Amino acid sequence: MNKTIATLIATSAACMCLGAAAADDASSTATMDHAQAKSAENHAQAQYKADKKTAEAKLAIDKADCDSSMTSAGRACKGAAKAEAKKEKADAKVTEVNTKAAIKAQSN
Repeated sequence: MNKTIATLIATSAACMCLGAAAADDASSTATMDHAQAKSAENHAQAQYKADKKTAEAKLAIDKADCDSSMTSAGRACKGAAKAEAKKEKADAKVTEVNTKAAIKAQSN
């Protein structure tokens, strides 16, 4: 449980730092050269990976919070946690795709 919480905190901190750096890169100029675009794309991909890891860590916490017995309520709780994690991962992917499209539009 402690490792899961530590992972969640670490990935959240990484998300915040990378998100700020990507926002600075993407909004600082109207157009970007190839190196800036590549850097911004790398930041977007790192942000996606961090968001994905955060969703996985949150899933582990949510599953641990669910009833450990195999009752229908416990299974439903775990199912809801899995569905939420899947939604968060999909949202992270959509954000990455949109960010990369915006970067491509700004690059030369």
